[in-house]
Amino acid sequence: MYTRGKRFISLVVACAAFTCSASFAPCATAEPTANFPHMTSALSAPLEAAEEALKAERYADAIATLKDAAAMPQKSAYDQHRIDEMLGFAYVRTKDYPEAAKALESEIDDGFLTESEVPKRVVALAQIDYQLKNYNRAAELGNRAVNEGFADDELYTLVGQAYYLDGRYDAVRDFLGRRIESLERQRRDVPQSYLQLVMSSCVKLHDSACVTAYSRRLNGPRDRLLIDPIFNRDAILHRDAGNQ
Repeated sequence: MYTRGKRFISLVVACAAFTCSASFAPCATAEPTANFPHMTSALSAPLEAAEEALKAERYADAIATLKDAAAMPQKSAYDQHRIDEMLGFAYVRTKDYPEAAKALESEIDDGFLTESEVPKRVVALAQIDYQLKNYNRAAELGNRAVNEGFADDELYTLVGQAYYLDGRYDAVRDFLGRRIESLERQRRDVPQSYLQLVMSSCVKLHDSACVTAYSRRLNGPRDRLLIDPIFNRDAILHRDAGNQ
């Protein structure tokens, strides 16, 4: 099972959440220009107070302040972006991943992230949604990363396992099958996790041609495949069926 994401959620969001180094102050106090968003004056004090609370690791205080700021009628779209950004950070630090996902989801396409920040947010949100068992959304975000060119091997695995755990075995076969073929054409190593996921999905689908093809890729007879622990039950059933 994909587990590495949970250990790295805090790290990813901590690196991505603050767009102005370690502090929001430079952004908040910079002279506004036609092309530079800035905070509404009425929101400056509460957002700076929330920032200070985050620096001091007083996350509950920061969250309360940010919720009050979100309720203020004067706020602009950029104010809401900053609120969501800080809330996402605070919720991750307090391991409130459902609320963190909501905050990250709100800001991911609001138009205020830089080009370099978007991939970090997409990956972090995909990891969080996977851990929350929001497998469909995790797969959507992973596919976005693939389509926009910033998916790595781990993200492909996350998408494949999200499909598998969502019971979408045909999607596992098609998604990772394309990736495997692409890697083979490039003469690159194919991660065993890809082959194992596709193989297990083919067993679920009773796709004998696929089972045969991936058995050969895994360089072993069908009844001796070493399937990832999450799929041990499939491997045992497959072995027993072959011995009948």
